[in-house]
Amino acid sequence: MSTFTRANRKLLDDVLPADTRDPAEPISRRQRAALNRALQQAIQQELTQRQRDCLEQYYYQRLTQEAIAQNLENTRSTVCKHLQKARARLRHALEYTLLTDKRPD
Repeated sequence: MSTFTRANRKLLDDVLPADTRDPAEPISRRQRAALNRALQQAIQQELTQRQRDCLEQYYYQRLTQEAIAQNLENTRSTVCKHLQKARARLRHALEYTLLTDKRPD
């Protein structure tokens, strides 16, 4: 998961507030690399194992919440809550990266 995959882009779109992304200003390679590193670090350090499991299956394996619930022997509602909390934790962790990496290339 070290490359900036389509799943990482989708996850970042879901995590980052729309007002932090300016379509007129595409992010630089350095910013993309910093975001990718920060995302992977936040996934490992900020999320519970259950949140990581849900995130992995939803974004990287592209499973539905219902399928994840069956895999984890949980309800879809519980999976939804794990994903919501994971996104919130990642959003908080990535805010610092966005604020400190606005330096020009």
